[in-house]
Amino acid sequence: MKSELSAVDVHFLVRELQKLVGARVQRAYGLSQEEVYFQFHKEGKQLLRVKLPGMAYLAEHRPDFPKNPSGFIMFLRKRLNNARVKAIRQIGMDRIIIFELEGKFQEKIMNYELIIELVAPGNVLLIGQKPVKGGTWSDSVILHLLTPQSYKDRTLRGGIAYEAPPAPTNIKTDDENKLTDFVMNSGMDMLVKALAVGLSLGGEYAELVCKRAGLDKTKAKLEKADIKKAIAEAKKLLDDTAKPLTNEKEAILFPEKTTEGTHHETMSEALEEKFGDLKDESTPSEKKAKKGKKGTILEQQKQQQTGLETSAKENHRRGELIYENYQETQEIINQIKAGEEPSSKLYKKFDKKTGTITLEFKE
Repeated sequence: MKSELSAVDVHFLVRELQKLVGARVQRAYGLSQEEVYFQFHKEGKQLLRVKLPGMAYLAEHRPDFPKNPSGFIMFLRKRLNNARVKAIRQIGMDRIIIFELEGKFQEKIMNYELIIELVAPGNVLLIGQKPVKGGTWSDSVILHLLTPQSYKDRTLRGGIAYEAPPAPTNIKTDDENKLTDFVMNSGMDMLVKALAVGLSLGGEYAELVCKRAGLDKTKAKLEKADIKKAIAEAKKLLDDTAKPLTNEKEAILFPEKTTEGTHHETMSEALEEKFGDLKDESTPSEKKAKKGKKGTILEQQKQQQTGLETSAKENHRRGELIYENYQETQEIINQIKAGEEPSSKLYKKFDKKTGTITLEFKE
């Protein structure tokens, strides 16, 4: 596999992640806008790394996280603290993982879906209920997400229902005739391409299926008998046991072309070996030199920023508090727009002349 997981890779990752069922969510961390971590506890700590647009695995190496997490991360911590993992599943044969969670919020037992989209550009979303006027709760909607996005077929933003990307076929559940017809009508000029697209296998696994089924992957004329044979082999593949291996070029779940490389017990172990990029390989003297250089630069920056630090921290925290309470803040704004008096305890006053809303947050 390359630097992004295919739908088949996600299938095997979800199988590996089943050991997290019953675990508790301890913490969410954000390393950057593209990288989020979730720490679980079940007979010890487990750290899930999500590196967008298309990589996820259980990591052994823990990076240094920023001291000031984003509003999205703070919202996840507020909602998911100690939430229990009820189930983990893949949406069809798509590169989307759903964690079904049960937690407690405002004395109410809540059911959430933590959705990890590994379809470019990638996203992380929390789905659940939000409080609405009159002490009731909304239907299940997107509570918060890493990045609002808009596509031809769907929109991802807070406050609306979640829609997964349209998926024409699912080899795990669709019958043979439907799958065969879809592949036959794929418009591809080669068997391996038709299988890659029609069955959502991707090129690597379409080639493997052709090899195992004894089919000519370059065959231009598609025949139903060949496709049915490939479908049967693809289903066997999904039930197979991965044998992860890494070499200089890639990480491989089914190394049938080569046995040269490092074998791994788990898929996550292989992915971290190939894509971890968290380990510092510097020698002790190099690390000491880097530390000294960083110290000098930091001291210079401190001297330059003395007059700015306090106000920057205050403004940053104000923004974080709004993000942490953004559902309630949005409800206040909506009520004011509707000419209603906000009922939230956060609300203090509204200046009609300037359009300024004053809120009071408790740390």
